[in-house]
Amino acid sequence: MSAIAKQPLKTLPGVITRGRHLPPHLCIFGVPGIGKSTFAAGAPNPVFIPTEPGVENLDIPQFPLAKTLPEFLANLEAVAKRDHGYGAVAIDTINALMELYYQAKKDIPGEKGRPLYEFKAFGGFGGWKGVSRDIHAEVLPLLTQCKERGMFVILLAHTGDYTRKNPLGDDLTVAAPSIPKWVWAELHGYLDVIGRADYVYTTKQRDGGRAKASTDVESVNGVRVKVRQLTFDGGVEQDCKTRVGYELPPTMPLSWEAFEAALGNVNALAAEVFDLWQYLPPEKEQATLAWLGVSQPSPSLFADAGRKNRGKLSQLRNRLLEMKAMREAEEAATAAENIENEKPEPKPAA
Repeated sequence: MSAIAKQPLKTLPGVITRGRHLPPHLCIFGVPGIGKSTFAAGAPNPVFIPTEPGVENLDIPQFPLAKTLPEFLANLEAVAKRDHGYGAVAIDTINALMELYYQAKKDIPGEKGRPLYEFKAFGGFGGWKGVSRDIHAEVLPLLTQCKERGMFVILLAHTGDYTRKNPLGDDLTVAAPSIPKWVWAELHGYLDVIGRADYVYTTKQRDGGRAKASTDVESVNGVRVKVRQLTFDGGVEQDCKTRVGYELPPTMPLSWEAFEAALGNVNALAAEVFDLWQYLPPEKEQATLAWLGVSQPSPSLFADAGRKNRGKLSQLRNRLLEMKAMREAEEAATAAENIENEKPEPKPAA
C-alpha cells in the first residue's frame, strides 16, 4: 500500500488548540467538623458564601449568611461579575443551599391547584428534578464565570449515601453528598474534581474474631490530632473523580497546600505566560508586573506568583492569548492587503 502524503493541518476560526490551565470546579464532601471549611480557607484569597452557620469564627472574607435563595444568588453574582481581587469562592454548604431552593420553590402554583414543583409525588415540574434545571440555568453559569476569571470554585457538602442499581447483583451503597439525586447528577457531570474528606483509621481483630476500628492520630506541635485525608479515587463505593487535566493522586492529606501542590501545572502555566509575554505592549509591562507581584518577567518568578495566586496567572495568560490573537489578525490583514496591492494591473483589451 502506497503511503499517503501527510497534508498540512488546516485550522478553523475559533478552534482552540491549547489547554487553558484554568483552576478546577471542586467539590469536597465529608462529615461535619472534619475540616472542609478550613481546607477551603487555605485557598488563595478566598471569599465564602455561607448558606449555613459554621464559618463565622474563621478570619476569612465572607458574605452574611444567606437566608433566602435571592440573597444567595445575589452574593454569587457579585463574585462572578464585580471587580475584586479574590482568587477562590467557596459555597458552604450545598446541602443548605438545597433548603433555600426548597423554600423558594415549594409554594409556586401550577395547574389544577397542584404546586408547580412537586416535591412529594410525581407530576408537576418534578420537584428536585426541576431544581436541578434551575441550578443549571441560575448557578452553574455564575460558577463558570468565576472559573473564567481564574478563580478556584469550591463546593462544600456534608456526606451521605444513595443506592445505585446493579443489574448483575446486589444494589450498591455509594458515598456522596447528601443532596437529592437529581441535583447531584447535574453537579457531578459539571464538576472537575470531587474529593471525599474522611478520617484515617486502622481496623484490628479482637479476641473472638470481632473487628474494631480506631482513628489514627499524629502529633502536631506536641498535640495529638486525628489524621484526616482526601480521597479522589472514585468507584462503586464513592462518587469521587478527577477530570483529565486535573489528575490527582488517589489520596492525600486534608490540606489546601497538599492539594494545590499535587494539582500541578503551575510551571507549565508560568512557561506559557513567559512565552506570550512578547505580545504585551511595552507600556503595560511594569503595571502588569506590579499587579502580578514580580520584579521582572521570568518562568521561575511567574511560577512563584502562580503558587501564591494561580487565578492571577491564569487571567494574565488568557489576556495575553487575546493580545496574540489580535496581533495575528492584524498581521494577516496587512499581509492580505500587501498581496492585493502587488497584483499587476490588468492589461487593456486589444
